[in-house]
Amino acid sequence: MKNDFCNQMEDCRTRMTRLRLDDWKKLSAIAIQNHDLLKYSPSEIHTKTKLKKYIRVAVGEFLKDTWYPYLIFDKETKKYAGCTSFGNYVVQHKRVEIGWTWLGREFQGTGLNKHVKYLMLGYAFEKLNMNRVEFKID
Repeated sequence: MKNDFCNQMEDCRTRMTRLRLDDWKKLSAIAIQNHDLLKYSPSEIHTKTKLKKYIRVAVGEFLKDTWYPYLIFDKETKKYAGCTSFGNYVVQHKRVEIGWTWLGREFQGTGLNKHVKYLMLGYAFEKLNMNRVEFKID
């Protein structure tokens, strides 16, 4: 199913690219400076080691075809802002979840996440032909 998911989504405000192992370098400042971003999540990213592990797991799940993580770039500030993902993709039921999203504090409340979710919803319904898209939120 990996072939179903694009490597990049983009609009006037954001560019999302498939998360790669070395992207921890682009996200480490956000994760470390905002140590409680995933306060209600079972995942931890607030140290370089924990962030690398989070990304290794995400990329590993992509390779197993269960999680489709993206790196978020904010075109307005020209900075990397965080991550988001598609997950629990079930082709036969035509459903997918959107979640696992975290953004640095400076990007929260700026409208960036609205652009991210709009792109993801459009992709899920228009390209993947999903009947149902669910949000996973901690």
